[in-house]
Amino acid sequence: MKYLHAAVRALLLVIFFVSVVHAADVRFEITKPGEQTIPLAVTQLLPIDAPLAGVAEEFHDALVGDLELTGLFDLVDEAAFLSDAMTLGLRKMDVDFAQWRVLGTDVLVKGGYKVTGEQILFDLRLYDVVTRERLTGKRYSGTKADARRVGHRFADHILFTLTQKKGSFDADIAYISNRSGHKELYLMDVDGHEPRRMTAHSSIVLNPDFSPTRKELIYTSYK
Repeated sequence: MKYLHAAVRALLLVIFFVSVVHAADVRFEITKPGEQTIPLAVTQLLPIDAPLAGVAEEFHDALVGDLELTGLFDLVDEAAFLSDAMTLGLRKMDVDFAQWRVLGTDVLVKGGYKVTGEQILFDLRLYDVVTRERLTGKRYSGTKADARRVGHRFADHILFTLTQKKGSFDADIAYISNRSGHKELYLMDVDGHEPRRMTAHSSIVLNPDFSPTRKELIYTSYK
């Protein structure tokens, strides 16, 4: 399949990176984000067995938000989805590609999740609707609290599959907030969700940054 190729925008520490890339197997020719986009449909994550409230919604919100942020995709209106949207479609033989072509879809995301105790298995697929082939599949394990993180990770995987360029949606932004009455260090996801307070110095914290290995946070504290 010949797609339109594009620059990928990824957000990390409030910095946008813009790159032009060419994939080895799937070709895009988008000149810049927003000019020509790929029609992509993201179906709701479906339970393989019993449903667990909030899992599908959190995953879907994170994934769709990330894909919209890239400027690469024209997301197909979910209100127009046909009956195939309510099938798992973990095997290409189970996907009604004709329905998606009627909607003008070129790329399709499908997936399901299975709950076992506290653990959740996320089973995800990316299909080329034109050629009716699976582009990639990915499985992630986690808990209900990890649903958004899994959405970010699969967004990165979609970008890499289509462009051979690593995304940065599964990353954190370090920032300073005085919501506690003092300037403290916080982390949040790249989409602004999941804020986590990292310090409790009750003084002033400034200049947050990540170490070269990205395993440690560096900051200035006045105690």
